[in-house]
Amino acid sequence: MPENVPPVEQAFRDFAAFAEGAILVGYDLSFTGKLLDYRTTEHGVVFAQERIDLHPIAKRLFYKKTNDYSLAGIERIFSGNKEYKTCAQYIGEAAYYANFLPYAKRSA
Repeated sequence: MPENVPPVEQAFRDFAAFAEGAILVGYDLSFTGKLLDYRTTEHGVVFAQERIDLHPIAKRLFYKKTNDYSLAGIERIFSGNKEYKTCAQYIGEAAYYANFLPYAKRSA
């Protein structure tokens, strides 16, 4: 067991406090949402906020590209096609271009 790890009950409470008022986004919430609800209600924590399931969205976006809608299957679509970028790539590009803002303000 790792050291300095809070008990699961405390982790659930901390996450609930962090996520309060936020929309929960997940993948295949018909499974993971039920699991989250089952495990957290055992410890008196309830996530009552709105939820968005990305699984049906992936099915609509990639219905012609795959029959495997698991996260691994969707990842294979992204990793094999250069037209799709990850969030990390977009964040990296935004950070890179943000470095040029001082120069753009000087020349304007």
